[in-house]
Amino acid sequence: MRTCSSSNSSNCSTSKRSNSSSYSHVVVVVVVVVVVVVVVVVVVVVAAAVVVAAAVVVKVEAMVVVVLSLSTS
Repeated sequence: MRTCSSSNSSNCSTSKRSNSSSYSHVVVVVVVVVVVVVVVVVVVVVAAAVVVAAAVVVKVEAMVVVVLSLSTS
């Protein structure tokens, strides 16, 4: 970082503004990355839940078929 002298105070204020704007850009990028990661995790969890639910439905359906075939025979 640059040190500010009394003769160069206008440049000092502009450099502080550019530093704060770069920090805000970094914060925005970090927030966007975090939001994207959270969305990806939620999508993966929902997809896994759908796969598990489908597997459970298939197993229950197979059990019902076995029970019905045993009860009719």
